[in-house]
Amino acid sequence: MEQGSLSGSDDSSPPESEGGFLGQTRLDWEKTLHHIADAITIHDTDYNIVFANSAAGRMLGVVAGKLVGEKCYRMFHGSNFPPDDCPCFETIRCDKPVELERFEPHLGAAVEIRTFPRKDANDYVIGTIHIVRDITEKRQAEEEARELQSRLFHMQKMESMGMLASGLAHNFNNILATINGNAGVVLHLLPDDSPMERHLLAIMKATESASAITRELFAFSRNDSVERSRFNMNELISTTCDMLAPTIPAGVTVECNVCGETLTIEANRSQMEQAVINLAVNAVHAMPSGGRLTVTTAPVTITKPQASSALPAGTYAMLCVNDTGIGMDDEIIKHIFDPFFTTRSRAKGMGLGLATVYGVVRRHNGYIVVESAPGEGAAFRVYLPLEKNADC
Repeated sequence: MEQGSLSGSDDSSPPESEGGFLGQTRLDWEKTLHHIADAITIHDTDYNIVFANSAAGRMLGVVAGKLVGEKCYRMFHGSNFPPDDCPCFETIRCDKPVELERFEPHLGAAVEIRTFPRKDANDYVIGTIHIVRDITEKRQAEEEARELQSRLFHMQKMESMGMLASGLAHNFNNILATINGNAGVVLHLLPDDSPMERHLLAIMKATESASAITRELFAFSRNDSVERSRFNMNELISTTCDMLAPTIPAGVTVECNVCGETLTIEANRSQMEQAVINLAVNAVHAMPSGGRLTVTTAPVTITKPQASSALPAGTYAMLCVNDTGIGMDDEIIKHIFDPFFTTRSRAKGMGLGLATVYGVVRRHNGYIVVESAPGEGAAFRVYLPLEKNADC
């Protein structure tokens, strides 16, 4: 037979006539095995393959019949000896079925392996039945589901933090107004040469700084209706880059690459401008020794939901802010949008810039994806729903 045949087995049962009833039964079983999608091979106790179905040939990239006589570990693992966790060895040794899952580098796939004892008429183990199923797609789907669940949990956490931040900012702002108002009254009542004047001015300056923090908290958490309009995102990006250019340190070069296609979005213009500025400032801070800041826009169509970023299928205007700075590890990326999280000293920022960006993007039904690694810079990609058939 061209494909693997059981006629080469080491079964100790009496020989059967190929033309008799038992021979026909064997052919029927072989035909059935060749139609099974899982890779099935039958081995003797020396790990020699005595039968292989068509699926095994497809998995290993050879005609099934040519697998007969080969060592199973050489074909499935590309090694000269059985692996340490060889299920065939365990099945032969303990006379019991074995099941395991592993990633097999030789096959480049995640596989589920099941082995069963193969016995003769006297119930002695004479080999194994070896079944391999490719579960790569299943594992990828499970990993995507876990990643999506993690992303959704993060979004829910950020929404909860936004509600908390809004309440704290409101109450804190009322306290600051009381402090600032009373300090102003006392300052007005003091004589011009009073030594207390400088202390009151310091109090008022501190409350102004604290008020700036509450404004950022409001920007992060605000869910109220804001004025929106349709405009070309490319025009906003070009204008913002021109405005930022004089403030960028000399050691940082700036490239602004807007696409030629009109990217019409519906958004609050000032909030989007602030988000772009915050992303650029964050990128500059990530390059203390200089580097390159690149701002790019493009239309993007997502045909399949991206579990890794909770990004649904759709058509988007994409903004990418990329730097060649110090980069971030996975642990930092997990918290990068949390309010007050910062890798810099408090003197250089309160850690609200990226939290504000996140709030603005989500408020506009958009998504933000971060890609980074230590020493390899970072890329922040913002996806905003692209308006169709709209005039800017």
